[in-house]
Amino acid sequence: MDDCLRTDRWHILFKDPWLTFVRSWTGFCVYKVRLEVSDGGCKIVQAFASRDAKQYGGTDAQDDVGILSFLIDEFLLGRERGPVSMAKP
Repeated sequence: MDDCLRTDRWHILFKDPWLTFVRSWTGFCVYKVRLEVSDGGCKIVQAFASRDAKQYGGTDAQDDVGILSFLIDEFLLGRERGPVSMAKP
Protein backbone atom coordinates (compact mmCIF):
# COMPACT_ATOMS: atom_id res chain seq x y z
CA MET A 1 0.00 0.00 0.00
CA ASP A 2 1.27 3.47 -0.91
CA ASP A 3 0.58 6.39 1.40
CA CYS A 4 1.71 10.00 1.29
CA LEU A 5 1.61 12.66 3.99
CA ARG A 6 2.09 16.20 2.71
CA THR A 7 3.32 19.05 4.89
CA ASP A 8 4.32 22.55 3.81
CA ARG A 9 7.93 21.41 3.35
CA TRP A 10 7.85 17.63 2.98
CA HIS A 11 6.11 14.85 1.13
CA ILE A 12 6.47 11.75 3.26
CA LEU A 13 5.73 8.58 1.33
CA PHE A 14 5.51 4.97 2.43
CA LYS A 15 5.88 2.04 0.05
CA ASP A 16 6.60 -1.07 2.10
CA PRO A 17 9.29 -1.30 3.47
CA TRP A 18 10.58 2.23 2.57
CA LEU A 19 9.64 5.53 4.16
CA THR A 20 10.80 8.37 1.89
CA PHE A 21 11.14 12.07 2.71
CA VAL A 22 10.98 14.37 -0.31
CA ARG A 23 11.31 18.17 -0.22
CA SER A 24 7.95 19.50 -1.37
CA TRP A 25 9.18 22.47 -3.39
CA THR A 26 12.07 20.72 -5.21
CA GLY A 27 10.91 17.12 -5.43
CA PHE A 28 14.34 15.92 -4.27
CA CYS A 29 14.53 12.84 -2.05
CA VAL A 30 16.51 13.80 1.05
CA TYR A 31 15.95 10.81 3.37
CA LYS A 32 15.02 7.16 2.95
CA VAL A 33 14.33 4.82 5.86
CA ARG A 34 13.75 1.07 5.68
CA LEU A 35 11.31 -0.19 8.30
CA GLU A 36 10.94 -3.68 9.70
CA VAL A 37 7.92 -4.88 11.62
CA SER A 38 8.80 -5.95 15.15
CA ASP A 39 6.93 -6.73 18.36
CA GLY A 40 4.80 -3.75 19.27
CA GLY A 41 5.37 -1.75 16.08
CA CYS A 42 8.22 -1.26 13.69
CA LYS A 43 11.87 -0.28 13.84
CA ILE A 44 14.30 1.48 11.55
CA VAL A 45 16.81 -0.99 10.17
CA GLN A 46 18.48 1.20 7.56
CA ALA A 47 18.56 4.93 6.80
CA PHE A 48 20.06 7.08 4.05
CA ALA A 49 20.56 10.84 3.65
CA SER A 50 21.29 12.45 0.30
CA ARG A 51 24.79 13.78 -0.14
CA ASP A 52 24.12 15.32 -3.56
CA ALA A 53 25.21 18.93 -2.91
CA LYS A 54 23.00 20.16 -5.77
CA GLN A 55 19.92 18.72 -4.04
CA TYR A 56 20.71 18.90 -0.32
CA GLY A 57 23.37 20.81 1.60
CA GLY A 58 23.51 18.54 4.63
CA THR A 59 26.85 16.88 5.35
CA ASP A 60 26.63 16.01 9.04
CA ALA A 61 25.19 12.59 9.91
CA GLN A 62 24.27 13.65 13.46
CA ASP A 63 22.29 16.62 12.12
CA ASP A 64 20.49 14.27 9.74
CA VAL A 65 19.62 11.92 12.60
CA GLY A 66 18.14 14.85 14.52
CA ILE A 67 16.11 16.12 11.57
CA LEU A 68 14.87 12.66 10.65
CA SER A 69 13.91 11.93 14.26
CA PHE A 70 12.05 15.24 14.41
CA LEU A 71 10.16 14.53 11.16
CA ILE A 72 9.11 11.08 12.32
CA ASP A 73 8.10 12.24 15.80
CA GLU A 74 6.22 15.38 14.72
CA PHE A 75 4.54 14.31 11.50
CA LEU A 76 4.12 10.55 11.78
CA LEU A 77 3.81 9.91 15.52
CA GLY A 78 2.19 13.21 16.52
CA ARG A 79 4.73 13.93 19.27
CA GLU A 80 5.42 17.64 19.66
CA ARG A 81 9.13 18.29 20.05
CA GLY A 82 9.53 21.93 19.07
CA PRO A 83 12.03 23.21 16.51
CA VAL A 84 15.24 21.34 15.71
CA SER A 85 18.45 23.28 16.35
CA MET A 86 21.40 22.58 14.11
CA ALA A 87 23.63 25.22 15.72
CA LYS A 88 27.25 24.21 16.07
CA PRO A 89 29.07 24.90 19.37
